[in-house]
Amino acid sequence: LTIDPNNPDTLWAGAQFGGGVFRSDDAGETWYSMSNGIQERALTIRGFTVQPGNSDVVYLGGEISSWEWNQEPLPGLGLDMVKGVVYKTTNGGQHWERIWYGDNLTRYIWIHPDDPNLLYVSTGIFDREAANSNPESIDPGGVGILRSRDGGQTWEVLGEANGIRSDELYFGSLSMHPRNPEILIGAAGNDPYMWALGREIGAV
Repeated sequence: LTIDPNNPDTLWAGAQFGGGVFRSDDAGETWYSMSNGIQERALTIRGFTVQPGNSDVVYLGGEISSWEWNQEPLPGLGLDMVKGVVYKTTNGGQHWERIWYGDNLTRYIWIHPDDPNLLYVSTGIFDREAANSNPESIDPGGVGILRSRDGGQTWEVLGEANGIRSDELYFGSLSMHPRNPEILIGAAGNDPYMWALGREIGAV
């Protein structure tokens, strides 16, 4: 559930397992289904971000269960192995376009306040496993943090080359400093692989 920072009467809500996207323009009194363009049958929506100053532009991050992308459940070490997506609308939810698809769920999406084309997206969470993980070799896989400089047309992955450990590419939280948007703080970790590898995995 997200409140539009440009208009507090506008609310966005996302449901689990294909329940869809909904918008309210009257602080929740009435709701409209806004799922046109969503390609997955059973997308679990993890988060919304509305562009400051332009309520027509909204991003959403989501999770695709293994039974959809693999055609049958794939539990990994014990939790679902998931893929993820980022969608964007430029017309207030009338239509969504999928702008990223990859090997872990997406959750937090940040827009640089001085450059609306500069985006950061967290991938992963502690209680899911990445689609590119390997439970047999105890390789946690994961993605890291996504960055786009063109409003989501192209993406780069921030990972090991940027100082993130290879076994900590699951970011359950990502925040942007309220006064200095050049500072990002992420919290990383994954429970199944922490136990399987027998060592601490997780960092800020």
